[in-house]
Amino acid sequence: MAFIRSHSTIHKIRRQLAGWLVGFPIKLCYNLGVLPKIGKYTVLTVFVLLFSFVASAQTLSRAVLSDLDLEEFPLVRAYLDVRDARGFFISGLQSGAITILEDDTALSGQLVELRPGAQIVIAFNTGTAFAILDFQGNTRYHYVSQALENWMSTQAEAGVDDFSLVTSDGVLASHLSDPQEWLIAWQAFDPALKTSIPTLDVLSAALDVATDPIPKHGMGRAVLFLTPSLTPDLDLVIQSLADRALQSNVRVHVGFIDSPAVFDSTSADQLRGLAAETGGQFFAFSNTELFPDFQLMFEYARRVYQLTYRSHINTAGAHNLSIVVNTDQGEILSEVIGFEMQLRPPNPIFIAPPTQIVRAIPDDADIAVENLEPREYPIEIVVDFPDTIRRGITRTVLFANDRVVAENTASPFEYFTLDLTTFDASEQIVLRVEAMDELGLVGRSIDTPIQITVQRPQQGLLPTLARNAPVIAIGIVGLAGGVLLLVLVIAGRIRPRRIGERRKKRVHYEDPVTQPVSQVGGQTELVKNVFARFTGRLPTRKLRLPQPARAKQEPFAYLVRVSEEGETDTATIVQIATPEVTFGSDASKAVVALEDPAVEPLHARLWHDDGGGFYIADQDSVAGTWLNFAPVSMVGSKVEHGDLIHVAKVGFRFTLSKPTNPRRPIVVREEEEL
Repeated sequence: MAFIRSHSTIHKIRRQLAGWLVGFPIKLCYNLGVLPKIGKYTVLTVFVLLFSFVASAQTLSRAVLSDLDLEEFPLVRAYLDVRDARGFFISGLQSGAITILEDDTALSGQLVELRPGAQIVIAFNTGTAFAILDFQGNTRYHYVSQALENWMSTQAEAGVDDFSLVTSDGVLASHLSDPQEWLIAWQAFDPALKTSIPTLDVLSAALDVATDPIPKHGMGRAVLFLTPSLTPDLDLVIQSLADRALQSNVRVHVGFIDSPAVFDSTSADQLRGLAAETGGQFFAFSNTELFPDFQLMFEYARRVYQLTYRSHINTAGAHNLSIVVNTDQGEILSEVIGFEMQLRPPNPIFIAPPTQIVRAIPDDADIAVENLEPREYPIEIVVDFPDTIRRGITRTVLFANDRVVAENTASPFEYFTLDLTTFDASEQIVLRVEAMDELGLVGRSIDTPIQITVQRPQQGLLPTLARNAPVIAIGIVGLAGGVLLLVLVIAGRIRPRRIGERRKKRVHYEDPVTQPVSQVGGQTELVKNVFARFTGRLPTRKLRLPQPARAKQEPFAYLVRVSEEGETDTATIVQIATPEVTFGSDASKAVVALEDPAVEPLHARLWHDDGGGFYIADQDSVAGTWLNFAPVSMVGSKVEHGDLIHVAKVGFRFTLSKPTNPRRPIVVREEEEL
């Protein structure tokens, strides 16, 4: 969260200097006793010359910063209006022409010239001077109206500018994007020229409209004040209006519509100084003069530079920003903009850490320490930002007993692999993770104990026999078969053939006369049957291979408990791995049971749809369910990553496993009182 304040010290000094330059000579003449000798007309002439000098002295080159945007901090954006001594916008500046001073640290940035348009207010101060006729019978109002209509009819780009009309009758048109709509409002205006008395209320109302929120970022503000001569005692009022215009960066153009005899009057000089001080133009018109080019007059308010730079701020509190612009006319220093940053280090949190990890040697492996399984274990974290300003992570480190066991210096930063090969005996370790963001701020998680259990195989005869039971059983069966075969041979049930007997039988069988008659159930078949009966009684051992464990459902999101003081309780994390989760005080009705007197038995319901969106709805509770401190109805509200959920007074921070579009900080502008 950031707060912005502005300063106007330079303009205060200018006004004090102007007052001194005007007042000091008059007081000096009075004290020396020469004022009656000189005469009032001479003093008035000197005053007019001094006022003109001061007005021209106040028309200095200036650079104005506005609309400071910190939503993507540390990426900072702002708009820069650079004017020359005549109040004209200085176009064509490159990025190398600026130096950014952030807390007196010089930085570079990008500068892009834009044309977002302007918020233009035409202020018509009705008076009898507009009713004066020329030799053709046309009033001054006729010529003014004709000039405005001709200019407005050429504004074909609807939507570029914002137009308003303020008269002695009030605000007749407000913030119109279509120039033709403004033209209709002007043509419907019927001023009482012969009875109206001009005042500065019209200009004050025009400044109110001009300082309304702009429809597009970077738009300029300008007022065209069409007025006859005013009473000369309005110097303080005009200076106050000039201060308002400067504070809001509003150019005030003055059209002095009156007789040529008053073009050099005190009133004209005061209005001329108003235009010069605010960066506007002054023109006078009676009947014969030419009107200025209104299109060119307002074009300078339509242009602005967009400034972008990467901040180096990494501490909370008040900070300052100003810009140095190098132009052909010299170096221009902008006024200082102050803002506050509430920065806090990132907060890494373990996601479902194990309480115990068991290492053992598989049954089919040799008894050796290097065969202990598992050899590694995955550790997952999520990084939260307590100041709600999301920024990049540059490094995460996993510690075990204050010793670095894993480190990430590139994305992804949320996953670690814990090497277990160094643990060959049972022990308890304490895991901790640190996260560093792109500002250099380092946050640490809470210490999380994990028990490492190493199951070593037992030594001795019985454990060895138990581990090798299948092999021993096969050996016993083979030995028994061999003994049985030997017994049958000795008993004469099986007669081994002599050497050469097979050859003799083959010759004997080739003689058809001497072929023997086959005996049914001979000794060979007997041996086969005996072996079959023997092997049929042997138990069959089925070898069962280890089956892979079923994959654990990965949680969609997490709820981290938040205290009433806004502190995150990382020891209490609720995993959301089902399509719906209910909250309440009755464990038989709610999945998440909360111990709080204000919580109903079934208080709220949280679910997600097929598109992956999460929603929360209240279940007609008394204390209510709240999303970012806004009440939630029974219909439900959509929940985003990083949102704050309150079930009655019990708070949770909603965190997605894979966040996509986080929220931005809010920038609030704080104006300094003049």
